[in-house]
Amino acid sequence: MIYLAWLIAGLLTAIAAIVFLWIMGLDFPFRSREALFGDLLGMHPITINLPGRAGALIVLAPLGIALVVVDQAIQPSSLNLLLLVPAALILLARGALAWMPFWRRPAGFETFNRLDRAVYGPLALLLGAGTAIVAIVPLFLR
Repeated sequence: MIYLAWLIAGLLTAIAAIVFLWIMGLDFPFRSREALFGDLLGMHPITINLPGRAGALIVLAPLGIALVVVDQAIQPSSLNLLLLVPAALILLARGALAWMPFWRRPAGFETFNRLDRAVYGPLALLLGAGTAIVAIVPLFLR
């Protein structure tokens, strides 16, 4: 269980670090800001603005979930359970959206649509399932 928790925490931390770099203005691993928005978010840069540097606090959410996941694996508690179950449900819902027709982006965003089904959706499903396992299984091991 602890290995799964550390794997989830590592993935969430890596995602948070990359989002932080994007908010700070780095386009890695994309070639431009337009490619970042089109391939990652499925929209034109003009339709959305990333939060400013103060908004970089947005990365605290996945980092917080990562800490709670590891804490739940080490020392299960009902407070951790209350925090992790909604996080798992949100991740599972985001993962399922990848295959919903209304979630498809219009023509011009084929790369996003392809990456959503091949990477973003499955990653969210795996993180959601792993988070749910780490949250719930300790209840049965007491």
